[in-house]
Amino acid sequence: MFGKATQLIDLWHLIEKLAPAARLLTASKPAAEELLEQWRQLLRHRRDAAATIRDQLHASGREDVTVDGQQPVHDAITYLTNHADRMNYAGALWWGFPVGTGTVEATCKTLIGLRMKRCGARWHVPTGNHVLELRALALGDRWDGAMEKLFATQRTSVRTRAA
Repeated sequence: MFGKATQLIDLWHLIEKLAPAARLLTASKPAAEELLEQWRQLLRHRRDAAATIRDQLHASGREDVTVDGQQPVHDAITYLTNHADRMNYAGALWWGFPVGTGTVEATCKTLIGLRMKRCGARWHVPTGNHVLELRALALGDRWDGAMEKLFATQRTSVRTRAA
């Protein structure tokens, strides 16, 4: 499954989607948080976790309950059904892949936000792309290797001429 590009839904976003259903199924906020933690652990350790959670929600009999104009259990079931193929967190973790977008979001903030959005900064697309590429090399500890490669292409052998 993970030999090619694989898409996952951010685990934390999924937990946020499940939170209203957990609140509806439990009697208190601590109980809802405990249920969410159980679901999170299930998602991290079992490949069939999304189906298991969906079945638990169905079994609750609260699919048609409306709270503030929303149907949290129905919405969670629908979300789990529609996106089940992108919820193999156990497999992703087994392969060492991240299951959240936190590192990507932090990289975007560091790479783009801090450099490209400075007060008064204006960029044209080509020069902005060049700056981002250089910044990515610097932040990724790849600057020295890239510069060695660049300078190697700029070197030419020089022969002395007999006078």
